[in-house]
Amino acid sequence: MMHRGLQKFVLLAAFGSLILGSKGAFSEQMPFYGLDIRTCCRDVDILVIDPQGHKTGADPRSGTIFEKIPNSAYTPDNGIDDNETGQPDPDPGKEIEIMDPQRGMYSILLSARTQTSYWLNVRAYEEKTLYEETQLLNSVRILRGDIHHYIFQYNRDPVPGLILTGALMGSGKKQKSIDLLLTYAAPSKRTIMLDPGMRTTKLVVVYNMAIIPETFTAELNGVNVHSRFHPKANTVEMVEIPLRPGTNVLTLSVNGRTQKEIVKDTDQLTFKVPK
Repeated sequence: MMHRGLQKFVLLAAFGSLILGSKGAFSEQMPFYGLDIRTCCRDVDILVIDPQGHKTGADPRSGTIFEKIPNSAYTPDNGIDDNETGQPDPDPGKEIEIMDPQRGMYSILLSARTQTSYWLNVRAYEEKTLYEETQLLNSVRILRGDIHHYIFQYNRDPVPGLILTGALMGSGKKQKSIDLLLTYAAPSKRTIMLDPGMRTTKLVVVYNMAIIPETFTAELNGVNVHSRFHPKANTVEMVEIPLRPGTNVLTLSVNGRTQKEIVKDTDQLTFKVPK
């Protein structure tokens, strides 16, 4: 079996070797760092934005294809051809590769052309020491036309590292370790103005791998709605939130383990439906 994105990766690697110099292989000169970001399927598009605002992938609103991140490659049909028949993969995924990525905050936007489920795999690696770190999210539901927004902080000293979360911190703070226990890939703001007459909305919760699920609580307008949620470490779920006319306040909290102590993350999201 052969990935149809492999040839493009080889060309990118050759280009990278020209950038870093010609005195031997990467591993003989300096560490070779990389990011590899993959998702399925034909009906799910992906866009990555680097810390400087450069884009690679398919813009979820316009459909425009970008390859503006330095030393990046976008493969929109990263399928595996059938080894016996040679037939192409009927539902190929998408892949974005970045060589020598910059340190900082990256965004990943996933958009859907139909209602479906997707997986998301983000891998950071360093070739010289054969080190890698992978974050994998599985079986995430997404509705047609929706956009799920993730972020990750990429560091590579002393080795590559990444922390994948939803783009929204429900506490309003940014990248405080205590506030990463619960994050959200949708919506995009803590206070959301909805259309008149709306009776439900969707919330996409990202549960950190450090959460203690049995400590999770959920209240909507002071009423216990815990049964709507299914918190599990390192998972993502879409939850339907019932609404009433006026202001709806959702409060979620969970405890999590750090290396030194047990901490608590409490978030508040507000959904406003005009009366």
